[in-house]
Order: sequence, then structure tokens, then C-alpha cells
Amino acid sequence: KLSADDSFATLLARVRQTSLGAYAHQDLPFEKLVEILQPVRDLSRQPLAPVQFVLANTPQSAMALAGVEWALLEAPKTTSPFDLNLTVQETPQGLVGNVEYATDLFDASTVQRLAQGFEILLRAITEDPQRRLGELPVLTDAQRQRLLHDWSVSTDVAGPYDSVHHVVERQARCVPDVVAVLCDEQSLTYAELDEQSNQLARHLQALGVGPDVLVGLCMPRSTRMVVGMLGILKAGAAYVPLDPDWPAQRLSLVLEEAMAPVLVTHGSVFDRLPSHWGHLVQLDEDWAQIAQQPVQPLATTTRPLQLAYALYTSGSTGRPKGVAVTHGALAASTAARMRRYEAGSSMLLLPAITFDSSVGTIFGTLCGGGTLCIPAQGLERDLTHLAKLVERHGIRSWLGVPTMYQAVLEAAGHRLGSLSTVICAGEALSPALVDKHLLHCPQAILYNEYGPTEATVWVTMARVEKAARADMASSIGRPVGGAKVVVLDERLQPVPVGVVGELYIGGDQLARGYLQRGALTAERFVADPHGLPGARLYRSGDLVRWREGGELEFIGRADQQVKIRGLRIELGEIEAALQELPGVSQAAVLAREDQAGERRLVAYAAGHGLDADTLRAALRQRLPDYMVPGLVMLMPALPLNANGKLDRQALPAPEALDARVVHVGPRNQVEQTLSAVWSEVLGIDEPGIDSDFFDLGGHSLAAMQVIARIQDEFGVETALRDLFEFTTIRALAQRLQALAAAQQAGAPGGLPIEEGSL
Repeated sequence: KLSADDSFATLLARVRQTSLGAYAHQDLPFEKLVEILQPVRDLSRQPLAPVQFVLANTPQSAMALAGVEWALLEAPKTTSPFDLNLTVQETPQGLVGNVEYATDLFDASTVQRLAQGFEILLRAITEDPQRRLGELPVLTDAQRQRLLHDWSVSTDVAGPYDSVHHVVERQARCVPDVVAVLCDEQSLTYAELDEQSNQLARHLQALGVGPDVLVGLCMPRSTRMVVGMLGILKAGAAYVPLDPDWPAQRLSLVLEEAMAPVLVTHGSVFDRLPSHWGHLVQLDEDWAQIAQQPVQPLATTTRPLQLAYALYTSGSTGRPKGVAVTHGALAASTAARMRRYEAGSSMLLLPAITFDSSVGTIFGTLCGGGTLCIPAQGLERDLTHLAKLVERHGIRSWLGVPTMYQAVLEAAGHRLGSLSTVICAGEALSPALVDKHLLHCPQAILYNEYGPTEATVWVTMARVEKAARADMASSIGRPVGGAKVVVLDERLQPVPVGVVGELYIGGDQLARGYLQRGALTAERFVADPHGLPGARLYRSGDLVRWREGGELEFIGRADQQVKIRGLRIELGEIEAALQELPGVSQAAVLAREDQAGERRLVAYAAGHGLDADTLRAALRQRLPDYMVPGLVMLMPALPLNANGKLDRQALPAPEALDARVVHVGPRNQVEQTLSAVWSEVLGIDEPGIDSDFFDLGGHSLAAMQVIARIQDEFGVETALRDLFEFTTIRALAQRLQALAAAQQAGAPGGLPIEEGSL
């Protein structure tokens, strides 16, 4: 047993004691050992000891033969019985080591690093046997330099950076007549966007808005949404994005914690807002008053350390936490994006402004003089509509989560011919998606981005090359812009190449911290032990490792935070919400991958008088839709381990079908077709016509795929909201019949449904 706090001398005594005990039983037959241990048989590995160390210290007896010269020869080996075998021979010249390894598992360069690290370790031990094991080095000075400096910072030219709204103002002077933002039938040129945001900024300043003042922004997807964002920045303040579809309780919580004195909103979402103690600025009803303000640029000076926005993410304590991002961090992140990608490119705004990838999309486009295309409210998840927008407007750049991009490729990849750049971010990139991209969109360069909200959208990027697509899928590349990335162990020391550690992030793009959470900020933003005085690092909680050559490979999460379809979710927040519900005594939430490549949230609850549907309905009132588990399993009690703690590994896998629903098979051709579509999209056997789509593991992205398939199969125009309202095959088939009848009344063609079949 190893402990980082033990000295090597203590370990040596422990090894001696264990070895002497083993020698006392060295005559135990090997077959008896196998019989007792019953190891799992696997032809790909040694079941008992995959790694072996041999110290060959038996004296060699001299052999003298008259007139004969002889030497001991090593027989050549072509296979290795062990994954790794180190043999050390005592010779008159000292210890000589030989490493034998399985070439299917190790590269020669990896073994050379292991051998070199072992020599460094032995030298440090002999110099100070009382040194703690956790402090013993395994890296050379050159290796430390490479891991902490050469690979950890970008070669991009860093700073100084202009605030993003000043860069957009310059674009308004350079290309005033170019369309900056368009949504549905509305559009704004750069000159119009600049003038309207200047007017709003002055109006906000008249209400007392200034530096480091937080202003709520709750708007539907529209051109005015961008005006609101820029106007807040130009007033010197910081915007707090709010989703109108959030439950009222979450909206109230965020507004209360942010202490925003002003809320910029729109009349169409006014009824969904909680009572607000400050000023309400409605960009529709109040615009006549706002338009009285001058259109000239403001003389406001923005300093790098002032806040630009505060974005609320899921919190492990049960409350969302606000990440406070400065103008300097936003400017650095945007400047790096402009250097890396095509300037002046048009781009779709896929995510809501409450997600950090919207920041890269909006400001990366506008600062480069491109056109930001916003899908209309309610159509941002319609796969066919998104593809049509790309085709109609000649969109050149795409930034979104891999699952969304894969769904659009499968639904309408032939419409994406104008794309030249595709950026996947927010979740792991799969080799299957790389293959689909090369098949349907080979003209576009594919990039894989990585970055948490606390580091302003992105800190690393990898270009996915065709020749190495399978290997590159998990690569998150190298640092960008003014970002710094290091991979450290528990003692904040660098880990060697190939060794998994936690990713720490520093540099110009680092956020200020968390709003009203001083303790959490101190816990997650720590002093950089390898940087300049005052430098900080953010503990990302992500496990990565360096590859040979200086690229980072993403491994997974070190805590309970997960990402599903690109959305960052703290499982603890959902558990806390569950435990607050009446009757719930125990709760747990897992992100299960019971189907290959498909993750979904599953909740487990124990208590008295519980009903799964009631619990899910209650969670919908407290949490955003993407955080509501697709399935709630009720149990008499949750499993515990020997220490009395929740044993998450023992939580059972959910059944694919709700046992309470009687299985009724399809009764006609339409229901059979819908059943086949559900089966393929959800990866399940034939569902009953009364089974709920979302109880079967469905989610918003799967719903998009189903709608796209319905349009292909039946030729009837339907909307995503239909599946959210008609969640069973029986109800959806009836809905399609009604839509087909209306479509046939107005135009030829439509849904081929036999009369009286339903």
C-alpha cells in the first residue's frame, strides 16, 4: 500500500515485511493459487500480474573450458508474456536494466520515458530516503520546462485587447451597410446596430447603469436581443442573460442573487417574468422613448477588469452559480477567435444566450464584420429549418455541440455545402461524427474546441485531420490566445506525458470568479504555484493527459458535473431539488449511457407516498427542461456502501419501458412507421403506441430527429412542439392525420393515411 505522505524508508520496511511473509509460502503451487483466486479469463491480458519486476542478483559461477571461448547469449523474443516487465541485473559495472513490453499497449517512446523517470526516481531516493513519496520527482528539468511552459501557453500574440463593443463600433465605420444581424424577416446593418445600441446605452446610463452594474437581459431570439447586449456593454455595465423559458423560481433566484437594478426585456415575455424591484426596459413598448437618445458613440471608457457579463451555470450545492467574466477576458477570447478563424464569416446563433458558446458565436462574428443569423424563436431546434438557413444565407461557419451537428448532418447534410468551418464544442467529439462530417460536409474544416465558462468559452482547439480522425476525436488540442493550461496532480505538480491529471487553466481569459460566492471562488481559483506572483489557475475538474507532441486528450470529469448534449449539468443541483420535494428522503441522479453513445439523466428516489410523474412535474417547476431527468425510479431505499454512503455503482439500470403502461402494438401503417422511427432514434425495441416518448429516454435532440424523419416519411409539415404536446404514438398519429387533412385542403399531396384507419 502506497501513501503519498509516507517516506521511502517507511515504504521499504513495509515491502520487506510483506515479501518475507510471501517467501514463507513460496511453495504454494501456482495452479492452487489460480483455483482459489478464480481470475476472469481474458486472452488479451495477464489475469494475475500484468506487470513484473525481476532483480537478477544470483552470482554467476565461473566456467573454464580448455581451448574454448564462450559467452551467455540472450535468445531473441518476439512476444511478451507480460504487459510490462523490468529486469535489473547486478553487474560489476552496476545495475543494468532491461524493459520488455507489449507493443500493442506501449510505444517505444513511452517506455523510454518510463525508464528515464525510473532513473530519476532512484537517484532522488538514494539522495534522501526520508523524502515523502509524493514529493519524489520523475521528471527531468527539460520535461518540466516543456510541460509547464513550452506546451502550456499559446504561440499566439497576446494583448493588448480592445473591448468587443469598441471593435464592433470600428466595424460599423468600416462596413456600415453590411448586414450585421438577421432574424426571420428582420435585419440590422452594422450602422443600424451601432446607432440603436448607442441609444439604448444612453437610456441605461440615465437609469444609473455604469461600471460593474449587473443588468438582466431576458429577451426572445431577435435582432433586438443583440441590441440589448451591446447597449448594456456600451453603458459600461455587465449583462446577465436570462432564459424566458426558465421556471419563475429560477428567474427570481438569479435576479435576486445578481441584484440587477435594471431588467432589459420584451413585451412578449413580460408575463413570464417574476416581480422585479428595479427598472424594466422593454425594447418594444419603450423604444419610442429610447429612440430619442443621440445615435453618436459614447465616450465611456471600459477597463479590462470591469465586468462584461455574468453567466449562471448549474451549481453542485443546489443553487446556480454566476460566473463573472471581465471585459479583458472577453476581449482576449474574442481576439484569439478572430486570429484562428475566417474573418467576416457568417454564422448561425444556435445556443441560447444563457450558454457560453453564444458569446463566441455573437462576438466572434460581429467583431470580424460577419453576419449573425439568428433562427427565429421556436425554430432553433428544427433540424431542417437550420439546414435551410445555412443554404439560403450561404452560412460559412457553424459552432455548436457535436450531437446537434450530427443530427443536422443526418437530417439534411446535403444543404450544408456553403460551410467552410465547422466548430464542435461543449461535449466529446466522437469518431462516428468525424466520419459523418467527412461524408456529408468534406469541404469544411472540422475543429474541436474545449473551454469552461470560467475561462471565457474556449482555451484549447484541435483541427481534426482526415488522416487521423479516430485518434483526433478525443484530442482537445493546444492552448489558444492568452490562455494557459497545465495538467497537475493532487499536489499541484505536473504529471508526465501520458499520465492522467486534472486540467488547470490560467491566463488572460480567466474569469474574475463567482458572484456572491467568495468561498467557492477561493476553492476553484487558486494561486499558480508555477507562475508569476499573483497569477491564478482555475481548477476545471476535467481529467486530461498530454499526448506525445503536445496535444491534450480529454478523459472525463473528476466530480459529479456532466455534459449532456453540450449542456453543463451539476447532478448535485438536481439531487438537491429532488430532496426538497415532499415525501423524498433519499435522492440520487446519474447520467447513464445505457445505449451506445446516448446519455440521459435518471433520478432515483426513496420515501413515502411518492409518484414518479408527480416528482418530474415538480422538478419542471424548479429546473430548466434540460436538467429534468427523463426517468424517475422509485425505490424502497437507495443502496449504501460499507461506510454508510450512497453506493452509486449499485443503482440499477432503468427498464426501457415503463412497466405501468400496457404494451399496445401499432394498429395501422402510420403507427407502424412512427414506431419504427422511434425505435431507430431511441435505440429500443418496438415501443407501444401509449408509451411516452420522454419516458422511453427521449429528449429535445431526439425529438428533432423524429420530426425530421416524419417530414421525410410523410411529407407533412409539422413542428417540434407537436412532439412535446403529443408524446405517444397514438396521439402523434392523430395529430398527423389532422395536419395532413389541413394540408390536403390547401395543396395537393400530403399524408398517405387510409380513410378510417385511426
